[in-house]
Amino acid sequence: MTELNLGDQPGSLPVIPKPITVQFTGHGADYFPIWITNLLLTVLTFGIYGPWAKVRREKYFSQHTIIDGDALDYTGNPVKILIGRIITTVLGLLLYAKDFSLWLAVGAAVALAIIIPFAMQRSLRFRLHNTTYRGLRFGFNGSVAKSYAIAAIPLILGTLTFIVPTFFMETNTKEPPIWIFFSFAGLALLYPIFHALWRRYAIEYSHFGTAYLRTTLSTTRFLSTYIFAALIIGGIVAAIVGIGLIGGLAAMIPAMMTTGSGGTSFFLIAIAGVVLFYACILSFMPLVTAMLQNLCWNKTTFVTTTDGTQVSEFLSNLHVRKFVFLQLKNIILTILTFGLYRPYAAIATARAKLQAIGLSDFNFIEMVMADSEKQDSALGDEAIDLLDFDFSL
Repeated sequence: MTELNLGDQPGSLPVIPKPITVQFTGHGADYFPIWITNLLLTVLTFGIYGPWAKVRREKYFSQHTIIDGDALDYTGNPVKILIGRIITTVLGLLLYAKDFSLWLAVGAAVALAIIIPFAMQRSLRFRLHNTTYRGLRFGFNGSVAKSYAIAAIPLILGTLTFIVPTFFMETNTKEPPIWIFFSFAGLALLYPIFHALWRRYAIEYSHFGTAYLRTTLSTTRFLSTYIFAALIIGGIVAAIVGIGLIGGLAAMIPAMMTTGSGGTSFFLIAIAGVVLFYACILSFMPLVTAMLQNLCWNKTTFVTTTDGTQVSEFLSNLHVRKFVFLQLKNIILTILTFGLYRPYAAIATARAKLQAIGLSDFNFIEMVMADSEKQDSALGDEAIDLLDFDFSL
C-alpha cells in the first residue's frame, strides 16, 4: 500500500500509520422513544410525517457513529424527502389504476421505470451530501447516465413483467405469452449482477473532500458470493429434509409396530423440520449481507488523493455466523413482541456492521481537512440543494 511518507524529506520522521475502527454508541433504550414517536406520528398523519421521521432516525444513527473520536452528522431536509416521496407514491398508486384505466396503469409503470435510475442517483447523492464529518460533507459525483446504464436491462425486464400480463388479462384476449413468465427468473438472476454494478458505482464515485474511494471489487467475485450463499443454504435445507424424512420414518415405524400409530412422532418431527426450513430461508439475506460487507470493504476498497495516490484501505471483519444468528434472533423477538423489538434490532444490527469496519491509516484526514479550508464550495452546495431530492428508493 502506498502511503504519504514525509520521511523522504531530510530531517523528517516517517509518518506512522494510524489505524482506526468505527465505534457505534447507540442503545436500544435511547432509540426506542424516537422510534415509537416516529411510528405514531407517521400513522396519525397518514405518512406525511415520514420524511421528518427519517431525518430523526438518520440523525440518531449518524450522531452515534464515532470515527477517531468524532461523530458523523446528518443534515437532510425533510421537505425535499417529502417531495421525492410524493412523486414516487403517486406513480406507484397509479399502477393499481388498471380497473379504472389500463393505459393509465401502463403509462405509470413506464414513467416509474424511467424515473427510477434518476431517483436512485439523486437519493444516493442526497444521502452523502447531507452526511458530514468534522463539519465537512461527503459527496457523490456519479452521473445520471451511468445510473441509467446500470439499471436499464433490469428495469426493462421488470416493466415487461408488469405490463404484458396486465394487458393480456385486462383485455381478455388470451393468456400472456409463455416467455413472460421466464422474465421473473431472469430478474432473479440479473439482480446479483445489478447489485454488483450498483455497489461499485456507489463506491467509485463517492468522496470526502479531496479523499476519493476506489475499489478492486469485481462482478465475478460478487456473483460468486451469491452462489456460495445459495449453495450453503440449499445444502442445509437438503440435509434437513433428508434427516427429517429418515428421522420421521425411524420414529414412526417402531411406534406403528407397538401401538399402531406413529403419527404424533412424525408430526412433531415435521414441525421441527418446517421451523428449521424457514430459519434457513430467512438466513439467506443476512448471510449474503455479511459476506458482501467483508468482500466490499476488506482490503478491496481504498482511499486515494486527487492524484490517485493510495493513502489508506478499508478493513472489515464482520463475523458471518454471529451476524446470521443475530438477524434470526432479531426476527424471532420482533415477531414475539409484535414489532416492539424492532428498534433494538436496528441498533444491534448497526453496531455489528459498523464496528466491524476500520481504516488501515487515518493520517490522511488531516490533509483532507486542511485542503477543505482552502476550497469554497458554497455554490456547489446551493446547486445540490436546489436539484437533489431523496426519493427513498
